[in-house]
Amino acid sequence: MSIASRLRLSAALSVRYSLIVAAATLAVALFRLAMNRIFEGYQDPTWYLSLVRAPIFGLEWFILISGYAMISLRGGEPSATSDTNENPSSAREPNSTGRLFGVSAVIALALALSASLALDFSDSIFQSRLLPWTVPLIELQSVGFAQASRMFPCRAEGFDTGCEWYKTLPTFMAANAAAYLSVVVLGVYLYRKSERLKTVVRRGLRSVVRWSACCAIIGLCLRLFVANWWPGVSTPLGQGHAGRMLWVAVDDLTGIIVLMLFLAMPFYIYQGLHVTRSVTETRRYLADFTWMASLYVCSLVLASV
Repeated sequence: MSIASRLRLSAALSVRYSLIVAAATLAVALFRLAMNRIFEGYQDPTWYLSLVRAPIFGLEWFILISGYAMISLRGGEPSATSDTNENPSSAREPNSTGRLFGVSAVIALALALSASLALDFSDSIFQSRLLPWTVPLIELQSVGFAQASRMFPCRAEGFDTGCEWYKTLPTFMAANAAAYLSVVVLGVYLYRKSERLKTVVRRGLRSVVRWSACCAIIGLCLRLFVANWWPGVSTPLGQGHAGRMLWVAVDDLTGIIVLMLFLAMPFYIYQGLHVTRSVTETRRYLADFTWMASLYVCSLVLASV
């Protein structure tokens, strides 16, 4: 495929999917404004600022996926058997137990790093821990928190003397990675040995990503609706409220789905970047990445209640 053809195709795909992100941003912004108008009876005087984000997010997404499309299409149109041979290394069986544990250790460390960065980014972006994915993220890293605080306790309250980050962070990451390792080893072993499992994962991964992102977006919208319909249901004072059970179910389920996508995102991005794709494959990956981006912008608008 020539450079001019790649440019035209990349531009066409980028415009399409950037418009989807912009439309998702606009839709959730209007939904949030409608919730404020219906349940709280006021209209934010700066409401138009929330609508300005739609073209901004759309432009940012256009720039990102334009680069991805150009890279993905650099090799032209591969043969029809590319799906089965798209990752030749995955077809080779591990030649030793050491290799199995090595791959598992890398995956476990990547999961620990992803969870830690997800919590840090959530705190810095949203400035709140009253979010649906915060509790699952903390529980997932509870082993690291416990080990780091036990081995390097702070000597005085409000100070980091004795618990400096260069001491606690490696301990935190290593403890979490060690906790995940046993599960990861089992998963990698079964994936390597079972052709049926490989087929199910390859065929179902994209559907899982799309449907999970869709369910998470719906959950964020329903969560905001429930919080407005029954004021106070999201606080400890709402323990005996009739809608408390619905709130807990929606909040926990949404948080778990978002957490799963957070943890899977680095691996999915790696899979989408490390080999050359056909036009069909590029469209599929762009659609999946657009679902993830739509979930991100919906989280920015809807997560705080």
